[in-house]
Amino acid sequence: MKKLLLLFIASISLMFSACTQNSFKEYISAVNKTSNIQKGQNSLKMNVKNSYDLEGASKEEIRQLNYFKNLELKNNVKFDKKNKQIIARNYMNLGGMGFDTNYYQNKDQHFVKMPMLGKYFLVDDEVKNAQKEDIDNDNNLSDIFKELERNWISILKEKDVVTGKDTLISTEDGEVKVKEFKIQLNDSQLKKLLEKSLDVIEKEGFIEKIIKQSEYMNNNPIKYNETEVDINEGIKDFRNKLKDMKFESFDYKGYIDIDGYIIQEDIKVKAKFKDSKKDKITESIMEIQTKNWSIEKKQEFDFPKLNKTNILKKEELEQGIPYIFKDFSNKEVEEE
Repeated sequence: MKKLLLLFIASISLMFSACTQNSFKEYISAVNKTSNIQKGQNSLKMNVKNSYDLEGASKEEIRQLNYFKNLELKNNVKFDKKNKQIIARNYMNLGGMGFDTNYYQNKDQHFVKMPMLGKYFLVDDEVKNAQKEDIDNDNNLSDIFKELERNWISILKEKDVVTGKDTLISTEDGEVKVKEFKIQLNDSQLKKLLEKSLDVIEKEGFIEKIIKQSEYMNNNPIKYNETEVDINEGIKDFRNKLKDMKFESFDYKGYIDIDGYIIQEDIKVKAKFKDSKKDKITESIMEIQTKNWSIEKKQEFDFPKLNKTNILKKEELEQGIPYIFKDFSNKEVEEE
């Protein structure tokens, strides 16, 4: 189930990275322009709700499925690429278990705050060691995205897929006049796109590259372990699951401001599953919203001051999540 969810989210996300000049010039131009913003703020909210047929399920199966019944992800970022400054606040909730981190970059210093501990983890060495591999990954990923974008554009060219109109929306910068672009795909169009995307992903080793890059970009202290997730097996499972899926709806709305930037995107996907005996899942609904504001405006950064007492030792962090929760529990006891 975890492998299928990972691949489903990754495949859906890939579709919105594709953009080249074509008959949808205004939309494509906005995607390109938005991807090149040098400073500003953005946010991401994602919610996934899964429904299950629990008939005949064991207590352990039910316990594990409950972790994925409701998935919530939030991300807020303030950035200035030229000055190499970033503050990113991240939150994830799996089945009621929440975990949040704050990531900071100030010039060449990179560190992560673990809020439940009130301490910071320096990741400077990890970043330096990963930079060469990250550059190589960027070059490889660029070729992969070009192939994926061709698949996406071929779908956009189909009749009645994209529509646009003028409207008003409320944003962090106030009420804004925008051009709304709506993209709707039916079951066969979406499956066709996902199948083609899986072909590229499988051939180019896309998931492995994304995971390696995200370990560096997100400075994730818990590294990906190939023994826990067999990617090729996951892709095979997802292909089989596609045959069992029926996409009831796929709706995308993008809002482009007068300056040609995409300032908001709303995505909703609903899928039902014909045979729930194996994975128990009967329905999945995913909603994603992204926002961009304060575009190309001067950003103010309030970086925390680091010292010996608030820096988490690397050997402590390597003990992993169990250590963190244990330490957090001990702190609660001490405070009582």
